[in-house]
Formats: sequence, structure tokens, C-alpha cells
Amino acid sequence: MQLRRFLTGLTAAAVAALVSVSAGATTRIAAPGFDYVIGGAGVNALICSGKVLSQSPASVTFPNSTRALPAVEYTIECSKILKGNKDYPASETPATIKVKMYAGEMKDFPRPVVGEEGLHIFYGKSVVGLTSYAFGSQGVYIYKEVDGRKVAVSPAGKGLFFKNTAIRDKFMKVNPNASKFLRKGPIVDEGFDTPELASEEDLTPEVLESAVRTVLSVEGR
Repeated sequence: MQLRRFLTGLTAAAVAALVSVSAGATTRIAAPGFDYVIGGAGVNALICSGKVLSQSPASVTFPNSTRALPAVEYTIECSKILKGNKDYPASETPATIKVKMYAGEMKDFPRPVVGEEGLHIFYGKSVVGLTSYAFGSQGVYIYKEVDGRKVAVSPAGKGLFFKNTAIRDKFMKVNPNASKFLRKGPIVDEGFDTPELASEEDLTPEVLESAVRTVLSVEGR
């Protein structure tokens, strides 16, 4: 709970601490399953499938202060918004969103890449209007063409693992042929799979989006 509050409500002191992280320190945050990534993103999370159109310099200002932080604003054209918030409601129709991330270096925290398409799982905005991918690399899946088919590839490793077996069982009920997309354990070794833990096949965007919907339905969001 304290970790979630830190990430979803950055204060001036927290940002200062984040900026001062040494180059040798790691900022990776591990989640024990895909269901925890979705749930841990928070009630104000933004989850969408879409293509990154552009990035541009920006800034954010602390409440009741003139202090500003450098940021980068990303524009993403979403084919659908699976989990919305007050700024961008959930929708099955195309929509364009804008998110801001801190412009400074943060080890192991990925950023949207212009031209790439994928599933984006963002934390809710902080008090200064910034966000990041939920649980670092576990919050983004890139859609790529592999052997003539579109697959969803995560920098954090191959396949899905559900910590909550009830959610896993519901997912399998909706997707009875999806066992080949499941891994046998959570992310390990600095966030990367070992061969025996990886799934048999790369995820498809459709299966990945179904997994998001399954978790959200169980959590009542």
C-alpha cells in the first residue's frame, strides 16, 4: 500500500528522492503476477491498446508552488481504452490520449517509443500530473509481427502468470485454449524469465486484452 501511494501520489520530497537515485541503483519494482500489475496500477490507472504517435518536451508544476519539473508528453492513438479514468473514459472506439512522464533518467523504467504499438498500463497521475508504466517493464507489451502473425511481447518476459488462481481459472474459462500462453511462475532474476518458466507461445493482442478484462471484472472496475 505504501508503495502504491508513492507511485500514484508523488510529493515534492518523493520526486527529489527519485531524481537523486544513483546510477548504480535499481528502481525495478517486481509484481508477483499479471493480476497484481493491473490491480497495483490503482483505481485511476489508464490501460489502452494503441500506437505512440509523438513525444514533445513539457513540464509540470507542483501544487501551490512555482517549482517545475521537466517532463515528456506522449501522444498515443488508442484503438480502445480498456481501463479509463476521469480524463479518458473506457471505450471500445478509437481515442487519443496524452500522458506525461518525468524527463530525467530512471533506471529500468521504460518509456513509450514513437511508432510502436502495444498495450500500455499506466499508473494514475501523480499530484504533479506525471505517470509511468505500472511496475516498470511489466506494464508495457509491444505488438510485433512475428512469422506473419501479430504478437504481444513484454520486455519483462514471455507469457502470463496469475498469482490469484481464481483469476487464472476465470481467464481460462473465457479462453479455454490459452494454456500455451501461461508461464509456470512469476518474473524472476531481475525481471527476466528462465527458459523453464516461459510460456510455449507468444501472446496475441486479443488474448492479452482478454486477460486485462478478466482481472478488471474480478476487481469490479
